[in-house]
Amino acid sequence: MRALHIFFVSILSVQLLACGPAADNDQVNQDQITQNVSAEEFHRLYTEKGGQMLDVRTAGELESGYIPNAVNIDFYSNLFEDKLKELDKTKPVFVYCAAGGRSGKAMQMMASMNFAEVYNLSGGFPTWEEAGYEVQK
Repeated sequence: MRALHIFFVSILSVQLLACGPAADNDQVNQDQITQNVSAEEFHRLYTEKGGQMLDVRTAGELESGYIPNAVNIDFYSNLFEDKLKELDKTKPVFVYCAAGGRSGKAMQMMASMNFAEVYNLSGGFPTWEEAGYEVQK
């Protein structure tokens, strides 16, 4: 009976080890940064690091204003992913939309495309405006 108990404990141990962490080559790039940040943090990081400001709203949404120096790539465009490929993957990307949903998805897409650093504006463009930062119309 004791031998049977040891056998089952051994089998269980092997199964638990097999469920351990994935090998390094299956993990996302450890040097990659993707973060949802507040308007204040978004502004601070962009001011300190510079980089690419990306607005993923529609043309109609742009009429309410946009962050200076932002490049617009409509998230709903059939060419969205192709246009993302034109951005510099080595420079930080600061992405926003109207509420944070589309830009969050865009951030995930850029992470899978191996962009080094992507920051998403939590709450979207309205939080930027409410914080009193510069807006172009």
